[in-house]
Amino acid sequence: MQQTWVPCSYNPHLPQNTQVSVSTISLSQFRINSENMESSFRFIHQFLLISQTLLSFPHLLVISACLLIAVFAYHSSRPTSIYLIDFSCYQPPDFLRSPIANFIEHLNLSGIFDRECLDLQQKILERSGIGDDACVPVTVHEIPPHSSLSASREETHDILFTVVQDLFSKHKIDPKSIDILVSNCSLFCPSPSITSIIINRFGMRSNVKSFSLSGMGCSAGLLSINLVKDLMKIHGGSLALVLSMEAVSPNGYKGKCKSMLIANTIFRMGGAAMLLSNRDQDKDKAKYKLQHLIRTHLGSDDESYESVMQETDEEGLVGVALSKQLVKVASKALKINVVELGPRVLPYSEQLKRKGDNRGRGEASEAGERRWRSVKDNTVSLWEHIFFFSVV
Repeated sequence: MQQTWVPCSYNPHLPQNTQVSVSTISLSQFRINSENMESSFRFIHQFLLISQTLLSFPHLLVISACLLIAVFAYHSSRPTSIYLIDFSCYQPPDFLRSPIANFIEHLNLSGIFDRECLDLQQKILERSGIGDDACVPVTVHEIPPHSSLSASREETHDILFTVVQDLFSKHKIDPKSIDILVSNCSLFCPSPSITSIIINRFGMRSNVKSFSLSGMGCSAGLLSINLVKDLMKIHGGSLALVLSMEAVSPNGYKGKCKSMLIANTIFRMGGAAMLLSNRDQDKDKAKYKLQHLIRTHLGSDDESYESVMQETDEEGLVGVALSKQLVKVASKALKINVVELGPRVLPYSEQLKRKGDNRGRGEASEAGERRWRSVKDNTVSLWEHIFFFSVV
């Protein structure tokens, strides 16, 4: 509010009540200024008294400094709480369904594969657990299947635009409120990037922190969450959008290499959008809170490095080769993860038992170690069962 000051001298041309009103305003303002000055002097006086007291007693000064440092260290080291507010999964329309019988029939009519390759793909499909309601893009329904850059873009737009719009509409989120945007798609890496496509489509801010991950394989979704987690340690009060998908259109293999034919049968159309936050106001409405995230990278091991690889066959056709050692190396990585995760999720009673056994000697110590190994082995076996069931 703006105020206009007028002279307080007497003006005979003005009504008497106007003169009184102006004088009253000036007097009130003077009283307010006097009270503010008195309050300021009182604060300065108290501050000087406290400073003099601390200087008179150096140990109080040291204690106060230590308390301030401790409070600062606590707030700096306090782990950031990351909440999953909600997620949206892509639901393809029914006309994109690809039952196993139809899929094999289309491959047969296309004339691309011989009978041996067709039988192998049908055998894998029937054992893969993929049902008849799984979908493929429109271009894969064509005979022969059509793969091009435009087809890949169309599939990406269809999936990601749908899930992002669904998430925004459900929670009434303004796209400009998104602070972090991360996408992952292993084998389709267009230019402009996928995050740029989303920013352009929904009109996001120019300073949104965007990252497009590619070539990260089946763990790309978790790696995206890991990236968001690290970013949110620095940027408080942020809202993050994570997009995860794999494009089917550009990755159909048309050769005869058996290790590359597997990819034709286990990948289908799909994608998801996840909304994450580290804001306190989102705590009550969040579905989940991130507790632990452990990453194990075995890329230094040749067997692990070559387990999934995009390459060309003898005829120069590009495909994704899945090694026979894939389950073995995946199990190895899973065991490392579970052993590291165990102490974080096991009850304190079990951890205390192990510590107590370690302090013992002889048979007691050996018994404790055997029990701890048993706990680890049982946990690993449980995760192996879940993992192998989902893979095989």
